[in-house]
Amino acid sequence: MTQRLTDMLNVYSDVQRRYFLALFDQKDRKETCVDLSDSDFLFFSSMSVAKRNRYLVDMRALCRNQKLLDQARELRVVVLEMNAGLGTSLDIHATEGESKATAVTFPTTIEEISILEAKFLHALRRRTDFRSFGIIPWNSERTQKGWDRIAKKYVSQFREAEIKFYPHHLQADFPRLKSSSHEPLEEGREEDRFAPGGHGQILYHLYFSGAFKKLADEGIDILVLANSDNISATANPFIAAFLAREKIPAVIVTTDRTDKDIKGGILALFQEQLRLVEIGEILPNQVGFFQSLGLKKNHKTQPFNTNTVYISLPVLLQFLQSMTEDEREQYLVPKLIVNKKRVVVNGIEKEVEQLEGAIGSVVLKFPDTKLINVRVADRISQFAPVKTNKDVEYLYQSGHFFFDLETATLKVCEKAVGGEPRAASSDAGNEASMHSRLKRRQKSGV
Repeated sequence: MTQRLTDMLNVYSDVQRRYFLALFDQKDRKETCVDLSDSDFLFFSSMSVAKRNRYLVDMRALCRNQKLLDQARELRVVVLEMNAGLGTSLDIHATEGESKATAVTFPTTIEEISILEAKFLHALRRRTDFRSFGIIPWNSERTQKGWDRIAKKYVSQFREAEIKFYPHHLQADFPRLKSSSHEPLEEGREEDRFAPGGHGQILYHLYFSGAFKKLADEGIDILVLANSDNISATANPFIAAFLAREKIPAVIVTTDRTDKDIKGGILALFQEQLRLVEIGEILPNQVGFFQSLGLKKNHKTQPFNTNTVYISLPVLLQFLQSMTEDEREQYLVPKLIVNKKRVVVNGIEKEVEQLEGAIGSVVLKFPDTKLINVRVADRISQFAPVKTNKDVEYLYQSGHFFFDLETATLKVCEKAVGGEPRAASSDAGNEASMHSRLKRRQKSGV
């Protein structure tokens, strides 16, 4: 590591610095890209049914077990809302303090609300699913303003419902490195010189900052990690109770891959261990093969990562506390993804690298992690991602879905004669027919 980079990292907290150094140290290892042709890889799309069933739990079957609802009512649950994504693909600017969850809005029969507001409404509607319920905001300094703007509107309602708002946890931005020298980029705009550290740092941060212990001292049973811009990523009582019953550290929610799921992470076995494979870490000449997995006629369904994770806090802490400090570091640091970018500095294009890691690559290190898999027909109940303007149009403008205010969930419209979508009720029809829009907030925040 260069002296200049070492000096720059001195301004970070000890936990943040150690995390970045652990990522940087992986750059010296020989494995820089994943080779999908390696015979040690086995993909779910070609796996036997018996082997698939060792790792996959069908969400639909889980929801038929009504006993789980009673068990969920005994659980203390906290959701960590991952709201640090800037949303630049939707023309949401960092200077406005907004994220996709706070800036993407859609109309209901009462008022226009944001995705984050819809999730807050869901928490209020389903509070009694659990013994206690809380929300931890995970923002960057660039998105905290938007979160606070919306959270202020719900403080009194949450207090009345005994829903706890926890203090902010801030995601660190780390230096981008010049690809040629691994020196930090020091010229140009701040947003070119630094990149969001990503959700791979969350479990490392929560453990080594002492936040895990504080939650455990409160008696929290289940921690749910969910993308704030996924309106359907909410605390599910069936999944929470299943995790508590099985006494395993974690589960990851997946969905059968469709042709919309091209760039995210897929699950596979590598040397008989579950592994998350992201498009950013594979060999360039294997992108086509990666994107086709689970989509060909002769393929079985391929689990696709929704980025929703359930953690059994007591079980995970017991597992981690049985280790040495070095072993905990190893388990809680994600597998390095070197994300190559190009930025223009003083009219000259430069190639830079930002060091990232996926939270799934951490969770899959834990023993007996299971995949709660959602079928395509039920996908919207757990996975409604917003990555591009096309996603906004599909979810909130196409008329295929409507937001049910009574349950505070996104639902599929019934099909009318001729195959055109229609709403299941007149109110839903009004909601579905209206156009959502993307707020373009000015720098003033107005």
